[in-house]
Amino acid sequence: TLYHWDLPQVLQDRGGWTVRETSEHFAAYASQVVERLGDRVKDWATLNEPLCSAWIGHLEGRMAPGLTDLTAAVRASYHLHLGHGLAVQAIRAASSDARVGIVNNLSPIEPASASEADLAAARRA
Repeated sequence: TLYHWDLPQVLQDRGGWTVRETSEHFAAYASQVVERLGDRVKDWATLNEPLCSAWIGHLEGRMAPGLTDLTAAVRASYHLHLGHGLAVQAIRAASSDARVGIVNNLSPIEPASASEADLAAARRA
């Protein structure tokens, strides 16, 4: 995993994931790592749980950078996913046999029973 919520402070000081520049730096970083390790590593994950980074870190303030700003959360979400796409391109350019993906966090919802009330509650969740 190339990014697991560990953004360099210098990039955070420039706006972090709320600015496009961070996406571009992330792609360059991915390229450098794959050029150095691609002969030994074939499976790559670009980002770990990007929506957690975006929403918990930029809207709820419970993770770095500790913001409570909806606009920042939306921008961070966009730039994290842009960074993923740019990194995928960079990884594939550096190593044609690399396998690359992203780690998303999913939370399936199951109704407590087959009752209409529980089914409706599960759909709303």
